[in-house]
Amino acid sequence: MARTSDPGLVAAWKEVVGRFRRSGLSRREFCEDEGLSPSTLGYWLRKLGTLPTPAELDNAHFIRLIDAAPSATAPIELVVELPGGVVLRFSGLSR
Repeated sequence: MARTSDPGLVAAWKEVVGRFRRSGLSRREFCEDEGLSPSTLGYWLRKLGTLPTPAELDNAHFIRLIDAAPSATAPIELVVELPGGVVLRFSGLSR
């Protein structure tokens, strides 16, 4: 509880979280680059409200993706950006 009562500490972590969200890196990659613990970053992501809440996750759903111009030879690349800065990249997929 005391960790979040220090305005300077909260401001510093808001900056770190902002850099993480803009980085496009996975949590693990970002933490390796910054010398941070992934669990500590996860704590601050939750504390600062940048991870999806359980209610938001309950409302998640799948959508079907349809290729507008199918090509049998071109590999598929799919990028999914999730709340909290999580980015999933799928490349080199075949049909």
